[in-house]
Amino acid sequence: MAWDGNPATSQVHIGEPGNDLWLNVGQGQIAFSIAMGTGKNEDLAAARAALKRAEDVAISLMESNRPEDEGVLASMWKSFSIWDSKPADGGPTASEHKQKLWLYFSSLVAQAELALNFVSLCFKERQWVSIGLTARRSYKFCEEAETILKRLKADGAPFILDTADREEEIDVLSRFEFVVGLFHFCVSLVPPGLLTLVEAIGFQADRELGIRELKSAVSRNGIHFITASLVLVAYHNFFMQEAEPAEEIFKSIFSIGYEHSPAIRLMAGTCSRRVGNIPRAIECYQQGILGAQTQPQVVLILEAELGNTYFMDGAWDKAALLFEKFITNTTNR
Repeated sequence: MAWDGNPATSQVHIGEPGNDLWLNVGQGQIAFSIAMGTGKNEDLAAARAALKRAEDVAISLMESNRPEDEGVLASMWKSFSIWDSKPADGGPTASEHKQKLWLYFSSLVAQAELALNFVSLCFKERQWVSIGLTARRSYKFCEEAETILKRLKADGAPFILDTADREEEIDVLSRFEFVVGLFHFCVSLVPPGLLTLVEAIGFQADRELGIRELKSAVSRNGIHFITASLVLVAYHNFFMQEAEPAEEIFKSIFSIGYEHSPAIRLMAGTCSRRVGNIPRAIECYQQGILGAQTQPQVVLILEAELGNTYFMDGAWDKAALLFEKFITNTTNR
């Protein structure tokens, strides 16, 4: 529902999240989506508060499941052990140990993802120093999560969790792969003159790894199927100048719905305009506007792009009306 332009309805469906990690993350990210769509100060404040609540839940989960400093040999034994009987010292069984490790991993992934939402809020609120600090914090969570994931996969089993929890595994790994892929891809775009400085701060730029992680997130058909797909569209269409792969991605998205999704239609319209398909670009922007009626700032962005397209098509009167509306009503000044 959030991707279809109805984030407020999605919030109602989640209901009261209690202490559930992913319900709190969902509430925070939906509040974030609403704030980005309206641009209102009260919505931005509500988003920051909801994201902070989710972060607090993640921190609590992390602290209660933090692995003890067991030493390398003990860690390897617990990861590979096929026995599930209670140890003589009364400690956790192998499956209990694995479950705690999974919860710890999940808390790290949640904090990495939430930190990226905070980065976007910092951009919106022009908190420039906080942007770099928060992004680096997210990256460090990813690094630790990657180490924990290797331990979780040390037994060579095809899945980490039992069948009943397979959907959770898919979604959490999809989140992890998306954040890691996004970091590597974005850092790889830094100009060569600044890349040494960025890497010295603690970031790494491996574009091929980033694209592989994003493709894996898409292939899981998990919670980041759409998000990772749109980043891959940007990669193919805007950076590699490849129209066909981007078109195939849009086909796979529209085959399961999202006809009036504002974000997807915005991307599809821009890609169509880049290859000279003006009628399709106009249709995409118009379809996106239909799905964004509760998000006035999103409507303005779509109308501005529609205005650009009308301008390119010689419909200057239509373009001028949309440009004037954007200048009058936008909160991005």
